[in-house]
Parts: sequence; structure tokens; C-alpha cells
Amino acid sequence: MNEHEDQDRKPTPFGQILFDDVFLLLLLGLVMPFIIYTVWGLMDIGGIPTLPPTPYESPTVAVDTPQTPQIDGGALAQTVGCVGCHSIDGGTSVGPGWQGVYGTTRTLADGSTVEVDDVYLRNSIINPNEQVAEGYIQGIMPSYDGRFSEDEMTALIDYIKSLK
Repeated sequence: MNEHEDQDRKPTPFGQILFDDVFLLLLLGLVMPFIIYTVWGLMDIGGIPTLPPTPYESPTVAVDTPQTPQIDGGALAQTVGCVGCHSIDGGTSVGPGWQGVYGTTRTLADGSTVEVDDVYLRNSIINPNEQVAEGYIQGIMPSYDGRFSEDEMTALIDYIKSLK
């Protein structure tokens, strides 16, 4: 270009440049997905159905979901020290034994009875002095309120249930 041609050229106003860029972005962002969909059927936009899968394609994609590790209630009872006071084989101990207790009726120190179910076991772990079994001393077992997660509490109760 020579010097004379540079002088004839007028600068483009800033607003025109901005308008051109915005228009181009809108074109690419709004129109191109529809063009791609209609040409190749690759996108699902706003409820527009995609092409059905071919017989060789799976309609769903398998996703690996992380599994929560299974908590072993027996190992938990060993680790926390429950089995130091509660027998699991029917023997006598400081606290009531766990073998075959689930589903039975237990007589309490005050003479009342209660069914040994999930609610009773959970309450006995959280508030052990509220319903003390007959023949056992109140105040020996500490409260485990807040010491177990919900999964750990469930695992421990399931372990007690399994001891038949």
C-alpha cells in the first residue's frame, strides 16, 4: 500500500467493531447448535428429541457410582470395646448379652417389659440408663450419644440382630 491509500481509508468506528463481534458471537452461540443438530442430529436442545440409538448403540451409558464402604458392625463392636461388657456367645458379662436377644421381650430393672428391636437398641446405646435391663446396674454403661455416625449405628444394630 502506498502512502496515498492510507490517507483515503477512514477508521472504523468502535461501535461498529463491537456490533460486529456481538453479532458473530450470537450467530455462533445460538444458530450453530441448531445447524449442527439438523445436519448431524448430535445435540438434544430444549426438548428436541435426538435420533434413536442404532441397534449397535446402547441407549444408556453405564456410570460408575462410588459405593459407600460397608461398615462391619462386629469389627466396630470390637474396636469401640462393646464386647468387653456385652457377650456375643451367650455367656455372662457386665452388661446384657447380645446373642439371640433381638426380637425378644426384655424385663427392665423397674419391672416393666420392652421388645428388643431397633428402637430399643438405639436408645440403649444413646441413653443406656433410661431402660436398664433387670439384673444389671444403672450407671455402668456410658452414653454413646454422638459417638457413632448413622451408618455405624445401623451397622452395630444389624450386627446385634445377626447374633442368633
